[in-house]
Amino acid sequence: MPFTSESSANVPKLPGARRFHRLRGRWLAMVVVLSMVVAALGLVLTRHQPGSSDRSLQRVEKAGVLIVGLDPSYPPFESVDSQGNISGFDVDLAKELAGRLGLRARFISVDFGSIVDALEVGKFDVILGGVSPFPEYSRQLSYTTPYFDNGLVLIRNPDAKSMVVGIESGSDADMDQDILQQKLPGYQLQQFDDQDQIRDSLSQAKLAGAVVDAVTAGQWAAATPGLVIEPTRLVSSPFVIATRKADQALFTVLDSELKAMLARGDVNTLEHHWLK
Repeated sequence: MPFTSESSANVPKLPGARRFHRLRGRWLAMVVVLSMVVAALGLVLTRHQPGSSDRSLQRVEKAGVLIVGLDPSYPPFESVDSQGNISGFDVDLAKELAGRLGLRARFISVDFGSIVDALEVGKFDVILGGVSPFPEYSRQLSYTTPYFDNGLVLIRNPDAKSMVVGIESGSDADMDQDILQQKLPGYQLQQFDDQDQIRDSLSQAKLAGAVVDAVTAGQWAAATPGLVIEPTRLVSSPFVIATRKADQALFTVLDSELKAMLARGDVNTLEHHWLK
Protein backbone atom coordinates (compact mmCIF):
# COMPACT_ATOMS: atom_id res chain seq x y z
CA MET A 1 0.00 0.00 0.00
CA PRO A 2 1.75 3.21 -1.14
CA PHE A 3 2.22 5.53 1.83
CA THR A 4 4.81 8.22 2.33
CA SER A 5 5.49 10.22 5.44
CA GLU A 6 7.08 13.56 4.58
CA SER A 7 8.60 16.02 6.98
CA SER A 8 6.86 19.39 7.00
CA ALA A 9 9.89 21.22 8.37
CA ASN A 10 10.36 23.16 5.15
CA VAL A 11 6.71 24.07 4.85
CA PRO A 12 5.52 27.20 6.67
CA LYS A 13 3.14 26.37 9.51
CA LEU A 14 -0.42 27.57 9.38
CA PRO A 15 -2.60 27.82 12.49
CA GLY A 16 -3.99 24.34 13.37
CA ALA A 17 -7.23 23.92 12.18
CA ARG A 18 -7.77 20.72 13.39
CA ARG A 19 -24.22 22.19 1.38
CA PHE A 20 -48.38 22.88 -19.42
CA HIS A 21 -48.73 20.67 -22.01
CA ARG A 22 -47.02 17.27 -22.11
CA LEU A 23 -45.53 17.78 -25.58
CA ARG A 24 -44.08 21.14 -24.67
CA GLY A 25 -42.65 19.64 -21.50
CA ARG A 26 -40.95 16.92 -23.53
CA TRP A 27 -39.37 19.47 -25.87
CA LEU A 28 -38.16 21.52 -22.91
CA ALA A 29 -36.67 18.41 -21.33
CA MET A 30 -34.91 17.55 -24.61
CA VAL A 31 -33.50 21.07 -24.83
CA VAL A 32 -32.19 20.86 -21.27
CA VAL A 33 -30.59 17.46 -21.88
CA LEU A 34 -29.01 18.61 -25.15
CA SER A 35 -27.68 21.71 -23.43
CA MET A 36 -26.13 19.60 -20.72
CA VAL A 37 -24.53 17.29 -23.29
CA VAL A 38 -23.10 20.22 -25.23
CA ALA A 39 -21.76 21.77 -22.03
CA ALA A 40 -20.18 18.50 -20.95
CA LEU A 41 -18.56 18.00 -24.36
CA GLY A 42 -17.28 21.53 -24.27
CA LEU A 43 -15.78 20.93 -20.82
CA VAL A 44 -14.06 17.75 -21.97
CA LEU A 45 -12.69 19.41 -25.09
CA THR A 46 -11.48 22.38 -23.09
CA ARG A 47 -9.66 20.08 -20.65
CA HIS A 48 -7.84 18.26 -23.43
CA GLN A 49 -7.08 21.12 -25.82
CA PRO A 50 -3.34 21.48 -26.35
CA GLY A 51 -3.54 25.18 -25.53
CA SER A 52 -5.47 24.78 -22.30
CA SER A 53 -3.55 26.12 -19.29
CA ASP A 54 -5.21 23.73 -16.85
CA ARG A 55 -3.56 20.34 -17.29
CA SER A 56 -4.31 19.02 -13.81
CA LEU A 57 -6.45 16.13 -15.06
CA GLN A 58 -3.92 15.17 -17.74
CA ARG A 59 -1.19 15.33 -15.11
CA VAL A 60 -2.74 12.73 -12.82
CA GLU A 61 -3.91 10.59 -15.75
CA LYS A 62 -0.40 10.49 -17.18
CA ALA A 63 1.07 9.60 -13.79
CA GLY A 64 -1.66 7.05 -13.11
CA VAL A 65 -1.70 8.21 -9.50
CA LEU A 66 -3.79 10.56 -7.39
CA ILE A 67 -1.50 11.84 -4.63
CA VAL A 68 -3.45 12.53 -1.45
CA GLY A 69 -2.19 14.61 1.46
CA LEU A 70 -3.49 13.83 4.93
CA ASP A 71 -2.59 13.82 8.61
CA PRO A 72 -2.99 10.16 9.71
CA SER A 73 -3.62 10.91 13.37
CA TYR A 74 -7.41 10.99 13.34
CA PRO A 75 -8.93 7.50 13.68
CA PRO A 76 -11.27 6.15 12.48
CA PHE A 77 -10.88 8.53 9.53
CA GLU A 78 -7.15 7.92 9.02
CA SER A 79 -4.47 6.24 11.10
CA VAL A 80 -1.28 4.19 10.73
CA ASP A 81 -0.70 0.86 12.47
CA SER A 82 2.58 -0.47 13.89
CA GLN A 83 3.48 -1.99 10.50
CA GLY A 84 3.08 1.36 8.76
CA ASN A 85 -0.19 0.49 7.03
CA ILE A 86 -2.63 3.35 6.66
CA SER A 87 -6.37 2.78 6.90
CA GLY A 88 -9.64 4.49 7.69
CA PHE A 89 -12.79 6.03 6.28
CA ASP A 90 -11.03 8.78 4.34
CA VAL A 91 -8.41 6.34 3.06
CA ASP A 92 -11.05 4.05 1.56
CA LEU A 93 -12.91 7.06 0.14
CA ALA A 94 -9.72 8.29 -1.57
CA LYS A 95 -9.01 4.84 -3.02
CA GLU A 96 -12.56 4.56 -4.37
CA LEU A 97 -12.45 8.00 -5.96
CA ALA A 98 -9.05 7.37 -7.51
CA GLY A 99 -10.25 4.02 -8.87
CA ARG A 100 -13.23 5.68 -10.53
CA LEU A 101 -10.78 7.89 -12.40
CA GLY A 102 -8.68 4.89 -13.43
CA LEU A 103 -5.96 5.83 -10.96
CA ARG A 104 -4.43 4.45 -7.81
CA ALA A 105 -4.19 6.51 -4.64
CA ARG A 106 -0.86 7.33 -2.98
CA PHE A 107 -0.81 8.94 0.44
CA ILE A 108 1.60 11.49 1.87
CA SER A 109 1.56 12.29 5.57
CA VAL A 110 1.82 15.97 6.53
CA ASP A 111 1.11 17.72 9.81
CA PHE A 112 -2.35 19.24 9.57
CA GLY A 113 -1.06 22.71 10.43
CA SER A 114 1.05 22.70 7.25
CA ILE A 115 -1.24 20.79 4.94
CA VAL A 116 -2.66 23.74 2.96
CA ASP A 117 0.77 25.21 2.21
CA ALA A 118 2.06 21.76 1.23
CA LEU A 119 -0.81 21.44 -1.27
CA GLU A 120 -0.09 24.86 -2.72
CA VAL A 121 3.58 24.06 -3.39
CA GLY A 122 2.62 20.85 -5.18
CA LYS A 123 3.51 18.09 -2.72
CA PHE A 124 0.22 16.37 -3.57
CA ASP A 125 -2.90 16.74 -5.73
CA VAL A 126 -5.63 16.91 -3.10
CA ILE A 127 -6.23 17.16 0.64
CA LEU A 128 -8.62 14.57 2.00
CA GLY A 129 -9.05 13.96 5.70
CA GLY A 130 -10.91 16.05 8.25
CA VAL A 131 -10.81 19.15 6.03
CA SER A 132 -13.53 21.75 6.51
CA PRO A 133 -14.20 24.51 3.94
CA PHE A 134 -12.43 27.31 5.76
CA PRO A 135 -13.39 30.68 4.21
CA GLU A 136 -9.90 32.11 4.71
CA TYR A 137 -8.54 29.71 2.08
CA SER A 138 -11.33 30.15 -0.47
CA ARG A 139 -9.06 32.08 -2.86
CA GLN A 140 -6.43 29.35 -2.90
CA LEU A 141 -8.58 26.23 -2.70
CA SER A 142 -11.66 24.67 -4.27
CA TYR A 143 -13.91 22.60 -2.00
CA THR A 144 -16.03 19.68 -3.10
CA THR A 145 -19.51 18.82 -1.93
CA PRO A 146 -19.34 17.77 1.75
CA TYR A 147 -19.20 14.00 2.19
CA PHE A 148 -19.67 13.84 5.98
CA ASP A 149 -20.68 16.17 8.81
CA ASN A 150 -18.83 15.43 12.05
CA GLY A 151 -20.47 18.32 13.85
CA LEU A 152 -21.60 18.44 17.45
CA VAL A 153 -24.62 16.39 18.54
CA LEU A 154 -26.48 15.74 21.77
CA ILE A 155 -26.31 12.17 23.08
CA ARG A 156 -28.85 11.53 25.88
CA ASN A 157 -29.51 9.02 28.63
CA PRO A 158 -33.33 8.83 28.90
CA ASP A 159 -33.03 7.38 32.43
CA ALA A 160 -31.33 10.46 33.85
CA LYS A 161 -33.26 12.68 36.26
CA SER A 162 -31.07 15.76 35.91
CA MET A 163 -30.98 18.35 33.14
CA VAL A 164 -27.19 18.67 33.14
CA VAL A 165 -25.27 18.17 29.87
CA GLY A 166 -21.55 17.48 29.93
CA ILE A 167 -18.97 19.14 27.68
CA GLU A 168 -15.20 18.73 27.64
CA SER A 169 -13.11 21.74 28.67
CA GLY A 170 -11.24 23.20 25.71
CA SER A 171 -13.26 21.22 23.16
CA ASP A 172 -15.31 22.59 20.27
CA ALA A 173 -18.39 22.26 22.48
CA ASP A 174 -16.70 24.42 25.10
CA MET A 175 -15.84 27.05 22.48
CA ASP A 176 -19.43 27.03 21.19
CA GLN A 177 -21.23 27.30 24.52
CA ASP A 178 -23.20 30.37 23.44
CA ILE A 179 -24.64 28.48 20.46
CA LEU A 180 -25.35 25.38 22.53
CA GLN A 181 -27.20 27.34 25.21
CA GLN A 182 -29.51 28.73 22.53
CA LYS A 183 -30.14 25.33 20.94
CA LEU A 184 -30.53 23.39 24.20
CA PRO A 185 -32.96 25.48 26.27
CA GLY A 186 -33.67 24.04 29.67
CA TYR A 187 -30.34 22.20 29.88
CA GLN A 188 -27.42 23.25 32.06
CA LEU A 189 -23.93 22.85 30.56
CA GLN A 190 -21.20 21.49 32.83
CA GLN A 191 -17.51 21.28 31.98
CA PHE A 192 -15.41 18.17 32.58
CA ASP A 193 -11.67 17.69 32.34
CA ASP A 194 -11.90 14.82 29.83
CA GLN A 195 -14.37 12.77 27.84
CA ASP A 196 -13.90 9.64 29.95
CA GLN A 197 -15.48 11.43 32.91
CA ILE A 198 -18.38 12.55 30.75
CA ARG A 199 -18.95 9.10 29.27
CA ASP A 200 -18.91 7.40 32.69
CA SER A 201 -21.34 9.92 34.18
CA LEU A 202 -23.61 9.63 31.16
CA SER A 203 -23.70 5.83 31.21
CA GLN A 204 -24.52 5.93 34.96
CA ALA A 205 -27.42 8.36 34.29
CA LYS A 206 -25.75 11.07 36.36
CA LEU A 207 -25.93 13.33 33.31
CA ALA A 208 -28.91 13.96 31.08
CA GLY A 209 -26.63 14.10 28.08
CA ALA A 210 -23.36 15.16 26.54
CA VAL A 211 -22.36 17.25 23.53
CA VAL A 212 -19.67 15.56 21.45
CA ASP A 213 -18.84 15.12 17.76
CA ALA A 214 -21.00 12.76 15.74
CA VAL A 215 -18.42 9.96 15.50
CA THR A 216 -17.74 9.96 19.25
CA ALA A 217 -21.48 9.88 19.92
CA GLY A 218 -21.85 6.86 17.65
CA GLN A 219 -19.05 5.01 19.45
CA TRP A 220 -20.57 5.73 22.88
CA ALA A 221 -24.03 4.63 21.78
CA ALA A 222 -22.61 1.36 20.39
CA ALA A 223 -20.80 0.66 23.67
CA THR A 224 -23.67 1.62 26.00
CA PRO A 225 -27.14 0.38 25.02
CA GLY A 226 -29.91 2.81 25.81
CA LEU A 227 -28.13 6.02 24.91
CA VAL A 228 -29.95 8.09 22.28
CA ILE A 229 -28.28 10.32 19.69
CA GLU A 230 -30.24 13.32 18.49
CA PRO A 231 -29.71 13.46 14.71
CA THR A 232 -29.61 17.25 14.36
CA ARG A 233 -26.14 18.79 14.25
CA LEU A 234 -26.00 21.51 16.89
CA VAL A 235 -22.88 22.90 15.22
CA SER A 236 -21.97 21.76 11.72
CA SER A 237 -18.48 20.51 10.80
CA PRO A 238 -18.62 19.34 7.17
CA PHE A 239 -15.73 17.41 5.64
CA VAL A 240 -14.73 18.16 2.05
CA ILE A 241 -11.95 17.41 -0.43
CA ALA A 242 -9.73 20.35 -1.35
CA THR A 243 -7.76 21.01 -4.53
CA ARG A 244 -5.71 23.95 -5.73
CA LYS A 245 -7.90 26.66 -7.26
CA ALA A 246 -6.02 26.39 -10.55
CA ASP A 247 -6.74 22.64 -10.84
CA GLN A 248 -10.36 23.05 -11.95
CA ALA A 249 -10.32 20.13 -14.40
CA LEU A 250 -9.27 17.71 -11.67
CA PHE A 251 -11.64 19.31 -9.18
CA THR A 252 -14.62 18.99 -11.53
CA VAL A 253 -14.27 15.25 -12.08
CA LEU A 254 -13.59 14.57 -8.38
CA ASP A 255 -16.63 16.54 -7.30
CA SER A 256 -18.78 14.80 -9.92
CA GLU A 257 -17.66 11.32 -8.84
CA LEU A 258 -18.12 12.20 -5.17
CA LYS A 259 -21.69 13.38 -5.81
CA ALA A 260 -22.39 10.13 -7.67
CA MET A 261 -21.04 8.10 -4.72
CA LEU A 262 -23.23 10.07 -2.32
CA ALA A 263 -26.30 9.57 -4.49
CA ARG A 264 -25.76 5.81 -4.79
CA GLY A 265 -25.16 5.35 -1.07
CA ASP A 266 -21.51 4.32 -1.47
CA VAL A 267 -20.33 6.89 1.09
CA ASN A 268 -23.02 5.74 3.50
CA THR A 269 -21.66 2.20 3.18
CA LEU A 270 -18.22 3.45 4.20
CA GLU A 271 -19.78 5.28 7.15
CA HIS A 272 -21.39 2.08 8.42
CA HIS A 273 -18.11 0.20 8.05
CA TRP A 274 -15.86 2.73 9.78
CA LEU A 275 -18.00 5.09 11.87
CA LYS A 276 -20.87 3.03 13.30
